[in-house]
Amino acid sequence: MGLIKFQVPRLDRIKPDAAERAYMADLEGVPWAGHLCWNGDCLVLSREADDSGNFYIPWEVPGHGELILCTGTLIERSAPYSLPIELARGTLHRLRSQLASWQMMGLLVPDTVQQAVAEALQTFATAVTDQVKSPQTVEYADHALQAALRAIDLLVDQYSHQVITSRQQQTEKLSTVFAVNLGHTAVHDKQAAQLLTAFNSAAVPLTWSRVETSADSMHWKTYDRQVKWCRRNRIRTIGGPLIRLDAAGLPDWLVLWEDDFEVIESYVLNYVETAIQRYQNKITLWNCAARTNTRSSLRITEEQQLRLTAKIIERARQIEERTPMIVTFDQPWAEYVASTPMDLTPFQLADTLARSKLGISGFGIELNLGYWPGGSGSRDLLEISRLLDRWSLLGLPLFVFLVTPSGTSVDPEADTQARPVSSTPGDQVTPQGQQALIDRLVPLLLSKQNLRGVVWNRLADAPARDFPHGGLFDVRGKAKPVLDSLTRIRQEHLV
Repeated sequence: MGLIKFQVPRLDRIKPDAAERAYMADLEGVPWAGHLCWNGDCLVLSREADDSGNFYIPWEVPGHGELILCTGTLIERSAPYSLPIELARGTLHRLRSQLASWQMMGLLVPDTVQQAVAEALQTFATAVTDQVKSPQTVEYADHALQAALRAIDLLVDQYSHQVITSRQQQTEKLSTVFAVNLGHTAVHDKQAAQLLTAFNSAAVPLTWSRVETSADSMHWKTYDRQVKWCRRNRIRTIGGPLIRLDAAGLPDWLVLWEDDFEVIESYVLNYVETAIQRYQNKITLWNCAARTNTRSSLRITEEQQLRLTAKIIERARQIEERTPMIVTFDQPWAEYVASTPMDLTPFQLADTLARSKLGISGFGIELNLGYWPGGSGSRDLLEISRLLDRWSLLGLPLFVFLVTPSGTSVDPEADTQARPVSSTPGDQVTPQGQQALIDRLVPLLLSKQNLRGVVWNRLADAPARDFPHGGLFDVRGKAKPVLDSLTRIRQEHLV
């Protein structure tokens, strides 16, 4: 059994549950199963593997809140690593590697970025050389990390701006799908005008549990009205996900058959066939299945989940030959693999499906940022950029389904256990913080050549659903500041 130890002199930078969310991963980012425990001020990781890898942990950074950061590549050794120094080292390595790569592509890097990088390097060098004799080592490492994250923000802003400007020189406005998930209620008149200004598309969820509340009894009224609204306003319509393999997506009565996979499969395919036939030629893009990479609420195996996903695509293609179809994955960094035995990560599953010649047109990625469990936690923009670049290697179009919280209070009526991750008192999760993140994140998404769509995955905070406080409208129906940002981005860059 391999052991790696981390000295943590700043316990205020780690929440009590951070050890539950930390993990070690291989050089491809695939988490290893392991166990973390405290021994005084040391965090001890035990794992079966003894290969070198990167350590990921939620870490509080002043001015940035909690971010999941990673170290550089670490080997096993008897002496403990200094966690603040290794997180600064890992962040600097990611920054410098991406900076060099983008410069080779022709990115013009302003002095502000170079100055922030130089500041981070200088303070990091001081931290490393003084780590034995100076009590200020932690402060130096902390300063280096903050400077590196500031440089990342500046660098990503420049990358997004320059790439989008270049693309708009070829076509004035981008044709990227820019959508909002309409949820499970009819669109209110007072919201309609705001949505049509901000978005050029909409997603009608067609959630199975909402339609077939009892076996063989289907209720389509709400979704019929949503599809008619989309067609009346001549906006592109995403249908689905038709099947979502979590408790909120599957009808309650299906649990009666969880020991009989063939019966489950027949019900699933019947719903897929009925939904597609009902809205045939009215849907622009079918989101056929979602969250098939994580554990289903049913007692079915990972192999059965993959088989079911393939069957869904096959049945959908038998009815709709030309309409594009995608499969969507949540938790794309695969954090859950560290604690849940799974053979394949989301990327590996997508690669398997892409090679299967089922007629898949692309893949969706859920970025449920700032939530746990069930979400992806908060990541810096460079890490999100690297994730999208890796998924682009599959050679198929990408769609991002995005949500991030505007608050952290407990929502007792939420459908899932996912909850917003709170920050330190000085870095509270607020509507303004939600807006500030989107001001930078969405342009980064639009800069990616392979990205075909961005979907804001929750319309309103009420009625309660998964991912609390992630709506564009609060519980009183008032638009949040983030809607202004999405409207501005659409008007500047999109048709």
